[in-house]
Amino acid sequence: MSGHTKRSPSKAKRTIHCSGNLALVGTLPDHQINISGEAARIGTCVHGLIEKCLKERKEPAEFLDRIVELVGDEEGFTMLKPNAKTPGPGRVFYVVNSEMIEGATVCTDYVRDRCLELGVDEAALQLETRTNPLPDRDDTSGTADVTIDAWPTVLEVLDFKNGWIVVETKTDQGIAYLLGKAIEDDFAHERYMVTIVQPNASDPELRAPRSVEYTREELLEWQAMYRAAVERCDEADAAFAKVNDAESPAFREWAAKYLKAGEHCTFCEAAAICPAKTMLHQAQAKIDFADEPRTIDFDSRRRREISHIMKWAPHFASFFKAVAAYAQREMEAGFDIDGQKLVRSKTNRVLKPGMTEAEIVAAILKGKFVTDKGKLYAAPALKSGPQIEKLVEPERRKEFEAAFLHKPEGALTIAPADDPRPAVPRGAADDFDDFDAEDEMDFG
Repeated sequence: MSGHTKRSPSKAKRTIHCSGNLALVGTLPDHQINISGEAARIGTCVHGLIEKCLKERKEPAEFLDRIVELVGDEEGFTMLKPNAKTPGPGRVFYVVNSEMIEGATVCTDYVRDRCLELGVDEAALQLETRTNPLPDRDDTSGTADVTIDAWPTVLEVLDFKNGWIVVETKTDQGIAYLLGKAIEDDFAHERYMVTIVQPNASDPELRAPRSVEYTREELLEWQAMYRAAVERCDEADAAFAKVNDAESPAFREWAAKYLKAGEHCTFCEAAAICPAKTMLHQAQAKIDFADEPRTIDFDSRRRREISHIMKWAPHFASFFKAVAAYAQREMEAGFDIDGQKLVRSKTNRVLKPGMTEAEIVAAILKGKFVTDKGKLYAAPALKSGPQIEKLVEPERRKEFEAAFLHKPEGALTIAPADDPRPAVPRGAADDFDDFDAEDEMDFG
């Protein structure tokens, strides 16, 4: 899988909404950028598994318990041979488990079903191919996960997301991939489609593949908007080159003009130091981060303040998480953060690495630590309902679902009013009076 360019489609949302983003990120030291977290690495593993299955005409389940190693700065995907020894210290590796297989299966099943439906040979699939929504530039290309070219009927780009944070069906990233592919074929198709596959989405209703169609005119309109956004980023970069002090009025003027905080900040490496993001949270919470923290008490009449803060809770959580990650990377690089220290998290003992399962079992039996080989293994676990459903003939799956599957009622949780899930009726009437609108709560 190829790396990202400076303004790749994966950064499209930030490019559109925050012109100064890349300039600010460019001020960070090396240990604060290009950091792949655990979730991103697992996502890389699943992407690689999907690509391997589609290339080799295999099922994800065939790779259960295989070792996957991520190598290089771009953490390229490499699957080790069956029964390979566990990689030694310093190497990044994962073992393909049932969760990875289930997510990959949702994707490969969808792609294969579409190939049958559209009459496309699996060998003709475009897997992990470069695409550029602005072909005249060399800094806006990216890698599309899967492209299904059913010429002249449909051109479909699939974007797989392994994370739980819900990705909108209409994404700038998806449009950028699709536009680049449409340009390659000189808009020779009748229909254009982006499909998001996100099997682990926090909303169960959005875990099935979901698609959106675009017309040629809509794609070209988006391209014009995107080109203007990229050119404004160039303007921001040029203006930033003249700013030499982050404490100066010139920097504050630049930040006010080119930095904008919002939902696009979620994966920004500079979120922890961004003045726009800090000012946004201070304004919304009325908290001065220079003050010492103190307890905030709510009573039953504070519904308006609670409502106000709940709207911003996800953004605060994301902001504080980014600050904590930034602080940890600083400390790991040898710098001090007042009032904080690095500690080791608690872990459980595991079998020592460097031996295969067969070698471990043989050594235990040879040393007579355990004499009954059967006692070294746990009883086989029944596969999940959806996994078993995949084993059933397609024409009998509805019958199987009716006989064996059900969707448990989820635990009660709070969500924004525009969340697509239906509201749960309240069991008791709201018998509290609203507080006086003039009764403001001061957070700082």
